[in-house]
Formats: sequence, C-alpha cells, structure tokens
Amino acid sequence: MAVDATSYELSLTANCPWTATASEGATVDPASGEGDGKVTISFAANSAYEPKTYTVIFKVEGLDDQTFTLTQAAAPRPFVTLAKATDEVAADATSYELALTANCAWSATASNGVTVTPASGEGDGKVTLSFAENETYEQVTYTVTFKAADVEDQVFTLTQGASEKPRAITIAEFNALPDGSTVYEISGTITGIYQAYNSQYGNISVYLKDATAQTLVYRMDCKGIDEPAKIAEGDKVTVQGTKTTYSNAAQMAQGGKVISYEKFVAQPTEWGVVGDLNSWGDTKDVVMYTTWHTEKLYVAYNVNIASGAFKIRANNAWNDAKNYGLSVAGNVYANSYYSLINGNGSQNITPMAYGKYDVYFDLAKNRIALMTPGKPYSEAENGGNPVVVVTGLKDHSWGLIGNFPGNSWSSDYAKMEVDGDWAVAKNIPLTKNLEFKFRADGAWTLDYGSDCNVNVGTTYTCSKGGGNMKFIGEDGNYNLYFSLVDAKFYMEKAAATSEPVTIVLSAATRPCADFPNTSAGVTTKTTYTIGGYQWTFSPSSGNKFSWYDDNDYILWGKQGGYILMPAVEGKKLTKVTILTGKSASTSVNVGVYNEAGTSAVSGGTAKVLNAKNAEFSWTLTGTANNTKYQLRVTSAHNAQLQKLTLVYE
Repeated sequence: MAVDATSYELSLTANCPWTATASEGATVDPASGEGDGKVTISFAANSAYEPKTYTVIFKVEGLDDQTFTLTQAAAPRPFVTLAKATDEVAADATSYELALTANCAWSATASNGVTVTPASGEGDGKVTLSFAENETYEQVTYTVTFKAADVEDQVFTLTQGASEKPRAITIAEFNALPDGSTVYEISGTITGIYQAYNSQYGNISVYLKDATAQTLVYRMDCKGIDEPAKIAEGDKVTVQGTKTTYSNAAQMAQGGKVISYEKFVAQPTEWGVVGDLNSWGDTKDVVMYTTWHTEKLYVAYNVNIASGAFKIRANNAWNDAKNYGLSVAGNVYANSYYSLINGNGSQNITPMAYGKYDVYFDLAKNRIALMTPGKPYSEAENGGNPVVVVTGLKDHSWGLIGNFPGNSWSSDYAKMEVDGDWAVAKNIPLTKNLEFKFRADGAWTLDYGSDCNVNVGTTYTCSKGGGNMKFIGEDGNYNLYFSLVDAKFYMEKAAATSEPVTIVLSAATRPCADFPNTSAGVTTKTTYTIGGYQWTFSPSSGNKFSWYDDNDYILWGKQGGYILMPAVEGKKLTKVTILTGKSASTSVNVGVYNEAGTSAVSGGTAKVLNAKNAEFSWTLTGTANNTKYQLRVTSAHNAQLQKLTLVYE
C-alpha cells in the first residue's frame, strides 16, 4: 500500500460463520459475518521512514485460522542539499547567491558580519548572503547553517579575500620597513617643504609627520590637488607609495600618489594682544589665529610692538580667567619662551627690544614667545625668568676688584670689556676662597656684588652695594660675565687657547698674603698660590727665602736653592726672563732645570747673572707640555729677583 493509504478492502468466500481480528494500528469492519463477503481494513497514513505491516486473522470454528498480511510503504526521508559547501569571493565583494534543493521546510542562520535572505523556506530555493567589503589585510570567513527537522545541519562556508589596497600604517612603521616595491599608505601633516612644487612634472617634496614620526615624501605626485603651488606647512595629506632609503634616511620613493589632501586654514580665535599698541583697548585687540602645530597654540603675525608693554586676553575684555601676563613685571627676549599666569595678578610683558614680532601664545603650556617674523615657535629657547632691567649700568665702565695677589682691594684687578649687554673679564686666575666684586669707573661710588659662594654652572643676581662673592671652585683661569641689563652674573672655565700664556711673578708687592717678609724668611720648601698658579720655593741648606719690601725683591737662596715654576695645561715653558735685584750679586749662576733638578733643559744652561737690575733670558727648546721646571741657583751666591716672566706656548 502507498504511504498515504488509509484503508484496504478485502474479499472472502465462506459457507459458514467467521470472525476477523486486526493487529495493532488497524481496524477491520465488519469484524464478523457468515458466508461470502467483504471487509474494510482501516489504518493511518505512514509518517515513519520504515514500512508498516498489519495483519487480519479470520477464525472459523473447527477450521485453521486464515491470516491476511498488509504492508504499507515507508514515508519519504526529508533532505536539504547545498549547491556548494564552500566558496571564495574577492575582498571587494559584498554579496553571494547560494542554491539549495530540499523536500522539506528549512531555516538559515548566519554568523556575525553576514545576513542571509530569505532566512527560511520550503523545498528548493536560493538564498543571498550580504556582507561588507573587506578592508583588512586578513581573510574573513562567514558561515551559514541550514536546519530542517530530522535532517543533519548543512553548513556553508564563504571565505572573503584579504584587501589588496595599500596597507595604512603609521609613519614610524613606514620608516622601519625594508626597502621594496610594496605600496603603503601614510597620513600626516606637512611640516616642511624640501623641494618646491615643480609645475613641469607636477610634483613636490615634503616632510610629513604624524604622532609617531616624520618622513620625507620625495616628489609627491600632486595630481588631483587644486593649486598645488600653494601646498604649505600645516596641510594634511594621505599618500600611497613605496619605502626607500637615501643617505641613510627613510623616505617615500618618487611618485607617491595623493589619496586625500586638506588645506590648513588659520581661523581667528577669541584671543588677542592688548597693550600700548592699541592704547590698552581703545581699539580692538590684535587678533590671534589658530596654528597647525597644536590645538592650543595661537599666533598674531608681524605685530608691531613699538613701545610699552602688552598682555594676552580673550574677547577684547578683562576677564581674570582669560587675562594672561608674566608672574613678575619684566622684559622678555625675542625667540625665547616665558611662563605666563592668569588673573589680576599677572604682570605686563615688555620686549627687551621693540620691533615687529610673531607673537605666539601657547595655552597648553601657558607660555609666551616673541619670535622674529618667519621663525617657527619650535625654535624658541627657554628664557627662564623675565628680565628685571636695572637702568644705568651701561653708562659706566666696569672693573673686577678683590683680594687678588698684589691687589687686595686697592685697585681694579682687571678692566672688563663690553660685549653686547655684558661686561666681561676673561682668563682671570681664581683660587679657592678668593673674594671679588664688580665696580664702576674705578671707584667705590657704584659697585655690585652678592654675599654668596660662587662657581661655574649657576647664574647669580648681584645688587648695588652687595657683599663679596667668594669663589669655591677649582683653582684655574675663568671668564666672568656681568650683565649690564639686569645685574646677573655667571662664570665659566676659560678655554685653552692657542695664544702664548705669560705669567709674571713680581716683587713690587708681596706675592701673596702668607709669603714670608724680610727677616721672617722660610728655610723649608713651601708651596704658594700666586696669581692662580702653584709656585714652590726651596732655599739652599742653611739659607732662607723671603720678600724684601725695602728694595722690592725676592731672595731665594744660594747653591741648590730653586723656584719650581708652575705648569700650564696644554702649554710648555719656552722662555724664562729674570730681572735681577737692585743690590744683587753679579757672580750668581742660575739655570733652568728639570723638575727633579738633576739636569738643565735644552736652552736652560746655567749662566752668570753679572749685572744688577738687569734682565737675563733663557730660550728653551727641550721642555714638555703640562710640566714644571726649576729655576735653580748653581753657585755659592745669593740670588735676587725683582720680576720673573715666564712664557708658555
């Protein structure tokens, strides 16, 4: 019987009474009778996927049972079959059509990133998968699962290819790439023009910078850019090209293709410059504009500050929250930045020199900078504190005075030369604990000092009539700088010079405070600091050395006595000249010897100093850099000198 049959008619012949009994799932009608007849077997349609068998047993008393067997066909099994189980599409594809055959109802469920239409159906059909273009550089896989009752899930897998468009990367990543032919995309802000726009070839070379790094885009193709000759710093560009290296520097190779270009246009802001230049608000403030450098950096270009001072404020009004000036009233140098504060305690800003400036206001860091027109703010140096100008300092000549050997506050030790805004004393020998000041016009009418210890690396503020400055650094020669603008002072170690160095030991005054005087001579070898240099005096056995102020000479002993002359860094002793005493022996022999005193150096052979108050010289050729030598007595006569002059080269 067919799967959908529900009854069956059966004929029988008989000459007696009979009964009929059906198996489970079936009924028989009539269930009894006599003689010939027909019965109807009833049953349900077969929904199972296997055949069904029914039996009817006929009984007659005294006879064997008669059995009828009826087989009902199996129900058809449901199925869903996909045209393909997998497939691939390109990165720019956005849909895909899939066919299926089925003999039942079905539903379709898609993975993330894809939709399927229709999502259900019955029997044969087609579905459409919809998805986005793949802009990544990795493959994307989508799945759609088809479900039906009593059918195993059918899964379709679609692979979308990776994007073949140039990969967008940071400039730091671009710079780190190996050179090659792969095209990449970078975006950034133009920070400089390396080569101007070439109208013949339609290209320009620019420096491009993002948050990670900067690179050179060499001869960028300007096709598609309106007015390429006006490309400038601050413009934003997205460009595609290959990486190459030139002179050890990464760059984008010639011919980079512009994908997008945005012109920077400065916009007026609420901020402005107010001051004597607009009578402090009688007319509108000088408007400040946005810059491409950063969101909170504003500028007013070519502002003529001809006199007076200025401040920064917003909306042409005095609002304490938006009123910016210096923390102390003072002057500022061009091309330097200074810190600002806001509120009614902020002070006016005065240029050190009047003129035209690009006035930059850095609101992110609360800074002001007056830049020479055209000079970028990025080149501004830290100006430190505003300059509090001391008037009148430039109206005088200045000198250095202190307890220098042979000077001891009696007169200026050195005249200071004027160099711009500074009075400068160079190559000044300083010894530890030496004290000094600056004074004007060689008199004590006007002097400046600071009651403090001083050394290199620090700037000090001097005051009128201030205390002595005590040097606490290493002994040596130094350059001293005194500001004629704000009375600041700093010092630096004097650089070695190729010029000869001359050192003079004079007996016109006591060589140093602790040098023995007259009869209070010293009989042992002793070292003194004189004029910033180390001198060692060693008298002969049983004799002494001393300074005699009656005739202004130094006695340093007889045979075996010596003066160990100082060494000069980077120089060698080349000439020694002695001026003998006015009452000196004319028979004394003196020579220039090595440091140990064991032998004369070349050119230093001992000679007789055979005249009083006369000069005798040795020109030396056998000396070495940074080396001390003896001026040694080689006869049994007292040696006297009024002055000893040493030349180092």
